[in-house]
Parts: sequence; structure tokens; C-alpha cells
Amino acid sequence: MADARLARFRRLLAAASRTEYYRPWLEKAGLDTPGHTAALPSIEEALSRLPPVELAFFLGNQARFRNPHGPWTAWARFHFPNGETPRTAVLMNGFRPSLHVRALPNGLGRLLAWSQPEALAGPLEKLCLVAAAVEAGQLSLRSLNRAVIVLTQLGKAGLGEQDREMLWQTFQVPVFEYLLGFANELLAWECDAHQGLHVLSSEAVFERRGTRLLCTSLVDLSYPVLRLATGVTASLEDGACACGEPGPRML
Repeated sequence: MADARLARFRRLLAAASRTEYYRPWLEKAGLDTPGHTAALPSIEEALSRLPPVELAFFLGNQARFRNPHGPWTAWARFHFPNGETPRTAVLMNGFRPSLHVRALPNGLGRLLAWSQPEALAGPLEKLCLVAAAVEAGQLSLRSLNRAVIVLTQLGKAGLGEQDREMLWQTFQVPVFEYLLGFANELLAWECDAHQGLHVLSSEAVFERRGTRLLCTSLVDLSYPVLRLATGVTASLEDGACACGEPGPRML
């Protein structure tokens, strides 16, 4: 696992070295060639040589972070990390349809009801629109019996307790939150214990620096991000969760 993770990090550094923004920083840190990165003792030691990137700067200068030789960004795969994926309607662009997953970015009406989802996933604002339609009697989702999943992208406000309670009261199913990267890759997920978000260590590295939570995605090679200041206020816990899953978790 550690070796595979380090190999993914080396691929990320190679992708970042092709971007306008990261190239000079990686040269300065001695992380710009395969020979340099082959000798890395750890991901954390390498990251400590690089400065954090502010979220507003990244969003306002994305062309400088583009890897011109990066792979074509395929649709992300939606899945439940802790079990078989039920029949799910995803109200968001960028996800690959499958046997159990229907991508309905604009499906707030008849098409959504026709798909008979057992689980519903999407950004908080879209889920609130669906909840309002259900409450008004304009939409019926009798098949919804597994979960509502709030998909929060980096840089977006997370799920608050008031919204969580509203979604629970409307749909009467467990409400979870997933944290996504800019390529819709799953970075962290909430389990049945609801004790923070489990970090997918194979997909991302999170660091706590003072009050700042920094994220390095190990997945996105087209727009690589290293030590992105997410704007998320959270601590990192390495102890086992009540669900039995080991850390780390974002609390």
C-alpha cells in the first residue's frame, strides 16, 4: 500500500513538473526529475519542501496549473466505499453511468422519479431543491430507502447540521457527506458512525498546518494540486472510528 501510494505521488510530481506554476517550485525543491523523486523517503518529507497554494489563487489561475500532457479527464466512478452501490441517482455532471448509477445532472422531476433511486447523491443545493419539491408534493421518491449523499467539492461549504436535519426529516434515510476533488475523485467519505470523514489515503494526502487543512490529490494528473489550502476547518484523527475503520479522519 505504502509503495503504491508513493508511486502515485511520483507520477503526480511528474505531472506537476509540466505545469507553469509548479515547475520552478519543484526545481527549487529538487523534485523535478525522476532521479530526484526516486530517492524520496516519504511523501510528507517531499511536501514539506513546497509552499501551500491558496484556493482563490488556484481557482483564479487554473491555466497555470494545467498539465498540457495530462490524460484526458474521464468521468469519475461513483461508488459506496463501505459496501455495494445501490441504485443511485447522481445529480451532478462528471460521473460515469453504470448498472447501478444514473447520472441526472438536471433530473429534478419526472426523470428522477422514473429512475426509482434507492439512494440520491448530489451537491447540497440540488438536494435541497429535490427536498423542496418532495415537501410541496410535486415529486414522489418512494423508492428512496438507502441514503442521501451530499457531494461537496473542495472549496465549497460543507454540510451543516441544519441542512442535515432538513434532509433527514424530508427523506427519512441516513444522510452522508462525501468530499470530492476537482476531477470528482472521492477524497473522503462519511460512514454510518457519523464521526468525521474517512480520508481515502490512496487518493489524497491531507495535512494540518495551524488552522489550515492542506490537500494533495494523488489522482488528478491534468490539473495537479499539491498542498492546496482547502478552506476546510477540520482536525485530523488517526485513531480507529466507531465503525472499525482505521484513520485518518477529518473531524
